[in-house]
Amino acid sequence: MKGSEGNMDPFLARTMIETLSKGINPVSGLALRDSDSCADESIQEALTEILEHCTIESTEQYAFRIKEEKREKHQERMAIRAEKYPRAGFPWDKAEEKRMLEMHRSGKNIYQIAHCLQRTPGAISDKLKRLEMKPIYRTKKTPKWY
Repeated sequence: MKGSEGNMDPFLARTMIETLSKGINPVSGLALRDSDSCADESIQEALTEILEHCTIESTEQYAFRIKEEKREKHQERMAIRAEKYPRAGFPWDKAEEKRMLEMHRSGKNIYQIAHCLQRTPGAISDKLKRLEMKPIYRTKKTPKWY
């Protein structure tokens, strides 16, 4: 619980103050007795006020921040994907499907086909599998320029 210099971990300290502000003993996890000074509502309000000015994140704030960061990264990936594969998510038409099959039969791998059709490699692979064809994946001999 204490760091190498004998100081308490700041996150643990915040968690203990949060617990006290809710009227719970941070050591036992039980409700504070009425005789305990931290059981008083004004003390709990004061602890809550102090926590609002604390620079150390609570568990809830940390979880929210991590969730937001994941959401932002997902949006960035989707924007890059939309730029790289502008046809991603659109319905397939017969001509496009025919072109995909021709490229596949000529030995093109899913990445080459995806580049030409502006669809994701996953969409190409899935479409080929649905048509009961075996997708061709990248080999060591295949250049990565596409």
